[in-house]
Amino acid sequence: ASGYTQDFLDGSFTSKVDYTSVTYYHKSDYEDAQLLNGIDVSWWQAKNKKTTALNWEKIHDAGIDFAFVRVASRDTSDGSIYEDTAADSHIQAALENDINVGLYIFSQALTEKEAKQEAEYVLDLADKYGWDVTLPIVIDREKGSHNRLTGGKLSKAKETAVCQSFADTISDAGYQPVVYASYAWIKSYIDTDSLEDCGIWIARYNNTTTSNAKRGEPYADTAYDYEFWQYSSAAKIDGYAGSLDANFWYKDTSEQITGLKASDGTSGIVTLSWDSVSAEDVDGYQVWRSDSDQ
Repeated sequence: ASGYTQDFLDGSFTSKVDYTSVTYYHKSDYEDAQLLNGIDVSWWQAKNKKTTALNWEKIHDAGIDFAFVRVASRDTSDGSIYEDTAADSHIQAALENDINVGLYIFSQALTEKEAKQEAEYVLDLADKYGWDVTLPIVIDREKGSHNRLTGGKLSKAKETAVCQSFADTISDAGYQPVVYASYAWIKSYIDTDSLEDCGIWIARYNNTTTSNAKRGEPYADTAYDYEFWQYSSAAKIDGYAGSLDANFWYKDTSEQITGLKASDGTSGIVTLSWDSVSAEDVDGYQVWRSDSDQ
């Protein structure tokens, strides 16, 4: 009844999401990844644009493992950057409830210099507040209220260079950079083949990221890698009265450490050690603790 081609079905796997009551089709390339649920928020999900309006304990209990929080924006008539005054409230509450946190800036940068400025602004905020950022720092590329970015009419090469400038600045600071953009924006303005050391967070409000579910080569239009997929802006999640943006994270767990050992230290400290992985692109480790025995 769906009219989906057999090639599309063979190249996909599915998951049912309670937040939207929809079954989603995922690129089979990510079938071995750990599929995690997340949200993204800004001061629009806060009281008086200052205090988070989410019950993060309930949000976590509902199955949300990560959150991207807007910390700044350049969506102004004069092109100035301002801080999202609810960011710290969101982030502290998320971290207190064991939710992984990433940061994003609503970008309207027109030059590499402006993109670097945006990256430095976010990094300064992270340092100022001491946020424990375990997910990427993101440049959000989309039309703003004042049409600054779309009015700039950047070429694909220029838009890609702007994103690369942001990514390089974030990477140099020791964080993972990611560019957020819609399916259409990526197709029209970002040369994914030349974008280096920068992940992609694709926005596509559909039950799959490809337009080739009923004809054409499945996922040929999304042949690039993406780590995150924003699939809805109308998710209903226990812990918040309104609708939320919902996302998938295809967490790569292909590299596994071995030889994990724990030994008693002084003053209640436990010392952990393990054998390093051999992959050349691994530049660090994250240590997780669970209170569950599962």
